[in-house]
Amino acid sequence: MSASSLTDFLPALDYSAAQSPAICSAYGITQRNAELGRDDPGYIAATAWHGSQPISSFYPNAQSGYWNYENAVTFLQRSVEIAAQYGRTAILDVMQWIQGEAGPTGRDNYATQLDDLFTTILPGFKAATGQADNVQVAIWQTNMSKAASGENYASQGQWDVANNRADCFLAGPMYQFKLGDEPGTGPSTVHTGPEGRLMLGETYADVYSSIVDKGAWNPVQPVSAVLSGNVVDINFEGTPLDAFGAKLAIDSDWVPDTLNHGFTFPGATITAVEITGAKTVRLTLSAVPAVSNRTLRYAIDAFDDVTYWPTRRGNLMVETDRKSWWNSQGVNIPRNVRHYAIRFEITVTE
Repeated sequence: MSASSLTDFLPALDYSAAQSPAICSAYGITQRNAELGRDDPGYIAATAWHGSQPISSFYPNAQSGYWNYENAVTFLQRSVEIAAQYGRTAILDVMQWIQGEAGPTGRDNYATQLDDLFTTILPGFKAATGQADNVQVAIWQTNMSKAASGENYASQGQWDVANNRADCFLAGPMYQFKLGDEPGTGPSTVHTGPEGRLMLGETYADVYSSIVDKGAWNPVQPVSAVLSGNVVDINFEGTPLDAFGAKLAIDSDWVPDTLNHGFTFPGATITAVEITGAKTVRLTLSAVPAVSNRTLRYAIDAFDDVTYWPTRRGNLMVETDRKSWWNSQGVNIPRNVRHYAIRFEITVTE
């Protein structure tokens, strides 16, 4: 569809196919506003979508040969014009970025290209609406396809960009969002399904509210990992831990059980994983690892293949006291909104 053909709003509930993450996010934000007792300004959900593409496909046409950037700019321009018909204004405060399984490969390579892309396109998005404030970005840490032979480390590049740019935030991982079916081919190896997208929207509402209200958001992420003998103590931080006063927990009823809850220490055997505090996890290894072995991973290596779930996953999470509206309507997702630990590879210290 040409974005320039947009002349008015279409009710999201009239959409006959699977709802997009953007629409589900608008649902989630609207419900969050209701919980907070806020007037809801209304949200325009639009997606410039191009499947199975690397970062290079999202530059302006002159550089990429595709029209993804131009379509997004036109969406924004038309949003402003349509909102004006109702006496309203429209801005893009936070853009979601969901891309990664198509690479590019390599942590540093991916981070360099994504950083350059945002530097290139975000000013154009700001100009398209005429808004005063810069566009912020919420980056979802994408899954790897089950068909992939190994981790491409886009997930780690996404984390790096969020840490290094003031206008970017890592929303969280996506392994907890149940996968769906691909048209005509059965269970997907990477893409979220209806339940997963509704869950994403409710999760994103926390992310969005924190970015817009406070200019800050941290996912559940490690800040240190210290090795002492055969024990590794990992300290975590995250807005869900701080703002909501929640604690780390092990998911036992949603994401399928995963060996060592998703933790791996290559070259060593993990014999126990235990939560030792509100923000700490302890791993016990079968022996003191070699001096050359100091790499700790979570949700990076592939685990048992379970239909409708990513193989690179984990069970570490923070459960908030927010009730899922979709769960209350009978949708099969957790009763409370949860934030799961990001996928990470870090070096332990002594």
